[in-house]
Amino acid sequence: VYAAAGLKGQNGVYTPQLVVDGRFGTVGSREAEVRSGIARHGSKGSAAIRLRDLGAKGVAVGIDGTAARPTELVLVAAKRKAEVAIARGENGGRKVGYTNVLKNEQRLQSWDGGKASLVITPEQLTVAGADRYALVLREPDGGKVLAARWLRQ
Repeated sequence: VYAAAGLKGQNGVYTPQLVVDGRFGTVGSREAEVRSGIARHGSKGSAAIRLRDLGAKGVAVGIDGTAARPTELVLVAAKRKAEVAIARGENGGRKVGYTNVLKNEQRLQSWDGGKASLVITPEQLTVAGADRYALVLREPDGGKVLAARWLRQ
């Protein structure tokens, strides 16, 4: 589940709180809609991401599997929890808590299937405000996700 740029909807581009497989988006608090969307649009990935901690040298990443079209491996930096004061709108005057807030994403490499490897350096894991990182193997522009994995939770 991942969204960066949003989905193209009937009324133009919008950014939902939750995206399933790059094809379905909804408000994250609508549990029944989320579960239904996962059941209808979710799929098992055709690839796997393996990790090996290299200590002070970083994290070794291995990818294996198949891809129907070119994909990209993206390093996502997130903040576990954030509380935001809402100035106006339907939640105006309230503080809203968010989970796994996107702080940055960095495209690491393209992948067309088969085996690939790389090392994520400690310097790549120092995004201001981020306290966790994930790898997402997806079709470009927030498309279908083939595999995803948290780094050093």
